[in-house]
Amino acid sequence: MRFEQVKDVLTHVIAFHDQVASDYADMAQQTDNPRLKMLLVYLESHIRDSMKGLDGYLHGDAQQVLNTWLQNVPELEHPQLLEHLRDRLNVASIDEVADTAEKIQETLGEMFWLLSEQAAIDSERELFASLAYFQNAEVRRLARDTARFDS
Repeated sequence: MRFEQVKDVLTHVIAFHDQVASDYADMAQQTDNPRLKMLLVYLESHIRDSMKGLDGYLHGDAQQVLNTWLQNVPELEHPQLLEHLRDRLNVASIDEVADTAEKIQETLGEMFWLLSEQAAIDSERELFASLAYFQNAEVRRLARDTARFDS
């Protein structure tokens, strides 16, 4: 998938977060497993909080960098991989749901790192690096928090 402007990347990632949060909510409604339900409710809340943070970037002070055109960005396979991971959420075990949730966050971080490395201007590089750091922190937090649902 090719993005044209920096804001296109954020808009796509926010929309993806919204889809995944809805998936978590739907799955929570459908499961009879109380621990899995708690995990899914937590994951929905977690991803909605991440959405708010990303939306802050989209509507914050970085408007100038958001309107820049991306140059020399390779065709990204991350969006397709994210959709594949999203499709894997139809599983019943706590471990599989937690593992997939972490892989989604890791994939987003990898995509942001790649965009940072390919950025043509410093402000783009800094924005994508910041988003990659944010995603890496989210992966660690998610791993720590989801571990308690497994016991």
